[in-house]
Amino acid sequence: MAPRAAWPAVLLAAVALGFFPVAHAAEVPLYEVVFDGKSAVDIPFVATVRAPAGATLEAEVRPDGARTRLVFSWRKMKPAILFGGNVTSYVAWAVARDGTVESLGELGVGEAKGEATLATTRNAFGLLVTAEPVPGLPRPSDVVLFTGGAPKPGKARSEPFTLAGLSGTAKPQNATIATLEWTRRDPVELVKARTLVALAEAAKGDRELRALPDARAALGRAEASWVREGARAPADEARQAAFYASEALREAERRRAAEEAARLEAERKAREAAERERTADEADRQRQAEATLAEVEELRQQALRDQERTRLANAALAATTAQLEAERLALAGREAELGRERAALAGRLGEALGTVAPTEETLRGLVVVIPGASFEAGRSALTAAGRMAIGKLSGILLMVPEKNVRIEGHSEPTKNAQTARKLAEERARAVADLLLEQGVADERIAYEGYGAERPVAPNATAEGRAANRRLEIVVGEGTIEAPPPLEPAPNP
Repeated sequence: MAPRAAWPAVLLAAVALGFFPVAHAAEVPLYEVVFDGKSAVDIPFVATVRAPAGATLEAEVRPDGARTRLVFSWRKMKPAILFGGNVTSYVAWAVARDGTVESLGELGVGEAKGEATLATTRNAFGLLVTAEPVPGLPRPSDVVLFTGGAPKPGKARSEPFTLAGLSGTAKPQNATIATLEWTRRDPVELVKARTLVALAEAAKGDRELRALPDARAALGRAEASWVREGARAPADEARQAAFYASEALREAERRRAAEEAARLEAERKAREAAERERTADEADRQRQAEATLAEVEELRQQALRDQERTRLANAALAATTAQLEAERLALAGREAELGRERAALAGRLGEALGTVAPTEETLRGLVVVIPGASFEAGRSALTAAGRMAIGKLSGILLMVPEKNVRIEGHSEPTKNAQTARKLAEERARAVADLLLEQGVADERIAYEGYGAERPVAPNATAEGRAANRRLEIVVGEGTIEAPPPLEPAPNP
């Protein structure tokens, strides 16, 4: 096999954007346990192949007045965000034998070892843990990690049963996280917040969700804190962003369910009105037939002919309506699939760009930071390593023709600000020219040089100046706006 460095840029991009098929659970075996409300009962869990290798989960079920309290404890767990796709959380469910379910709440796995206390008013149920896009959805997904077993003999009465009808709301990129590890520099809380805000943005449609602005603001603060202070700094802001984004997603689900219920009710009323109208027409024809005895036979024959035409017309109308509804549902399914594919592609695009250079997700799009060391000192010419990085970037861009790119050059301060700005712009233009050479369409590319106007680190140290000598390449859809104006520096 040829060395990886010799592969064509397009092939490198295809590897970076690779898709892994996901298996789904059709039926889940569980045990319904009847709790007597007098003593605590330990429930063991069986891990599926989707769960982290070696992970264990158990629950102690305790009576608590009119409620039943459940204390879940786990070991060797990994964050749900490792599944990728739209998965962000672990959720525990209480399941009755008749198939009704209750979302008990999220198992907030932040560390490999931990516990969570949840509660229910039920006293007979089985237990299930799934991976979900967001806590609070009405039905468990088919991404099942743990199934509750039977307690020890004599502790509580239990019977096996099977749960079917799991939802397909979870769309993981990885079928299992058994052997996966968190290797990104980004904190788990920040990546989870980014995913939830992106899901909420996709779900809002043309109507804003009440909690979404708060989610955006909290995510912005978390991103800024991450840039300024490092891995642990944005935890609180990221959790706030995840909380508000989860609220927004639940609002979107309630909105969708309400709209569907309204549509079904409107269809029912329309059917009833059509039936009343049809009945009234038939009664009118009957009264006319009784009133005109002399023409009774002719009118009867005419009524039969009218009735047959009405039947045929109603049948044709029903067939047309059914066909249109089937086409509408098929179109909705295709649109939903395209939305899911776009969301999955966006996640894979960020990972692919991360193979070129450090990449972060912003409100303007994905930002790839090319260090100043990729250019010859004091010149706009790219080094060999720099040309290789831009080659990989062009390969990725050719795989996503709907994405545009804005190249922004930055430099450290010099004695002549105009000279610094000119060098930054020439470097941005050099990258744009190289992308054009490698097949990226001209209308997809914009560039500008900012000189030393927008530092990301203090210029007092060599490390800070090196960080400020950079190119920021923004990848997004449509026209990518210039960065917002800088806020004035505070007075000392």
